[in-house]
Amino acid sequence: MATPSPVFPAGIATDAQLKVAANQVQTALTVGLSSSATIIFVNSTTGFVANGLVSIDNEVIAISSVVAGPNPSLLVASGGRGYDGTSAAAHSSGAKVLMLIDAWHHNVLAAEIKAIEGALGPGLGNISGGAAIYLAKTYTFTPQAPGGSLIVGANTITLSPVPAGVNGSDVNHYLYVSGGTGTAEPVKIIGGSAVAGAASGTLIVQCANTHSGAWTIQTATGGGAEAHQAVVTSALPGIVQFTVPVTFYQGIYATNNSERVTFAGLGRESILISRATTYSAGDLFHVDVGASWFMQDLGMANGTGAAMTGCGIYIKSGQIQATNVGINNGQYGYRLLGSASSTFHNCTFVNVDMSFKAAAGWSLEASDPAVLGSVCTNIFFSDCLCASLYNNANAVTAGLRLWGADGVWLSSSLFSADAAIAFNPQSNYIANIYMVGGGVDGAHGYSVLFVGGGFQMLSIRFSGVHLNSQGDGVNSGISPCVYVDASVNGLESVSFVNCDISGSGVEGVLFMASGTRSFALIGCEVSDNNVSNTASKGGITLASGVTGVVIENCTIGNTLGKGHQKFGIAALGTATANIQGNNLTNNETAPAAIGPFTGIFKDNRGIDDTVPTVSSAATVGFPLNPRFFLSGNVAVNAVSGLWEGASGSFIATSATPGAWTAGATIGNTFTPTTNVPVSWTFAGGKVYLK
Repeated sequence: MATPSPVFPAGIATDAQLKVAANQVQTALTVGLSSSATIIFVNSTTGFVANGLVSIDNEVIAISSVVAGPNPSLLVASGGRGYDGTSAAAHSSGAKVLMLIDAWHHNVLAAEIKAIEGALGPGLGNISGGAAIYLAKTYTFTPQAPGGSLIVGANTITLSPVPAGVNGSDVNHYLYVSGGTGTAEPVKIIGGSAVAGAASGTLIVQCANTHSGAWTIQTATGGGAEAHQAVVTSALPGIVQFTVPVTFYQGIYATNNSERVTFAGLGRESILISRATTYSAGDLFHVDVGASWFMQDLGMANGTGAAMTGCGIYIKSGQIQATNVGINNGQYGYRLLGSASSTFHNCTFVNVDMSFKAAAGWSLEASDPAVLGSVCTNIFFSDCLCASLYNNANAVTAGLRLWGADGVWLSSSLFSADAAIAFNPQSNYIANIYMVGGGVDGAHGYSVLFVGGGFQMLSIRFSGVHLNSQGDGVNSGISPCVYVDASVNGLESVSFVNCDISGSGVEGVLFMASGTRSFALIGCEVSDNNVSNTASKGGITLASGVTGVVIENCTIGNTLGKGHQKFGIAALGTATANIQGNNLTNNETAPAAIGPFTGIFKDNRGIDDTVPTVSSAATVGFPLNPRFFLSGNVAVNAVSGLWEGASGSFIATSATPGAWTAGATIGNTFTPTTNVPVSWTFAGGKVYLK
């Protein structure tokens, strides 16, 4: 018997190498066959096939083709006599010609299979990106009853057999003890001689409770942790596949920083993983050793009605690539501490439990608050969603919470929460945050919140984003769409470009921070805010002492008939800003209300294109409008309401206009002429007329 040589991987095997078999086919020789003949004449070729093997006496012959007539015959393949280790021989007329299942058929297939497997490698390790699949349900072993009693602390038990994916050397692996007498609990493996698959072995487990009677031990994660350990043990990439609903009594924990494991399910719409009601203080998936995890097509559900202290997915100093992952309820959906190069595509966190206020859909934090720069870096979101009931006080605290991050890209995503996106650098800086498209809805409060001081927040940009504080709901929209708290220190290069800022129950933008380097609203529509119709609330309000604000080419007014913006822009006290090129029409009280001011205020519709009448007085209060009529004949010796660099003109309409006398706020003595324009410029604290 010859040993077949595989064609693969040098080529692809065909029927010529593999041969073709047929059942219950035989005939007889019509002419004797010499040991070297290459044509076999037979009574009939019915059932015989090309590339088959025939047996005559003790010889196996490979045939290449079949000739049906006029003289039925089988044509011998090149090298086909004495095939598969047999000897070519002469055969008499009338000898039987049989198609049989010969050793060749098995051996050639075995050779090709070995060649294929060798090329793929164990666990598909030779294939770039390839990974073996480990079905979690196949690791859900039958509960075992080792017997005896368990005490609080370390206990040694014997498993017979040792389940697949269970080893005494496993790190951060939990099993579940229940039944008998004692409170059911997950128990951590801390040692033992057990080796997965062995007939018997010991485990040392750590218990928090005592157990006696008919207690059993089983998987705590529906086979997920055991499948994960099997992947880690293989030292090759692998996929832990969940195909049936499971309950987690404890989470799955990364083992080492070199593991590359994929956790997959059947889609986020199908909730496959549920948190046990007794498991509230922990995470479903937990990485804190720098491992790389991939998660796809998974649905997870946390419990309701209880204060949760864990996450759906927790990543510290590790990496996660998540696609089509959905998490319901819980304290956090996704919590990252010092994670680098992680991505979220088509992932969700949905808070359907309105009895509990979740902390965040996503939270990005520093891995070590004491180490500057240990922030999350290069985090990418696309088509993600954090959803929370918009008019409930238990809306998610933050859709995306940023405590420490450098390099976050958000594309076509929607965040809805009490503070949909919250910038709060409690432990480190925040930099290079960019959101393009999508929406940010303050479900109960802010769309975008800036709060906290001591660390920088810089290079933050929202472009083409819809921001709405859902002010049309009961008890909703109680905060501005965009709020910059007075505690903020170190805000620099923050901009909203071509964004829609609307629907707040109060202001659209409320800016309270002083000492800002640059905060800009460019080409935005700030419309239909102050839905609650509160007195004095407007589109944009700047607190006294504000600096570095730019508002350019924006439309600021009530355009949909839903809001009651009283003022387009209101500056409460001394402010430094560049406000120009805006449309400030359609506000209920006035286009703007500006107090003492430093900066630029010009070319704004609703102001520059209207000419009011001001009455002359001992102190003339200049309007925001650069051009106005001055009525009356009272002499003027002081002015108010102007800022450095302001300029314009007025026309005195009285037949005998009063004279202007130089003084503390007037630079030169001047007497206007009736109906002749007077140009004015405010510089150095004084107005100059000509």
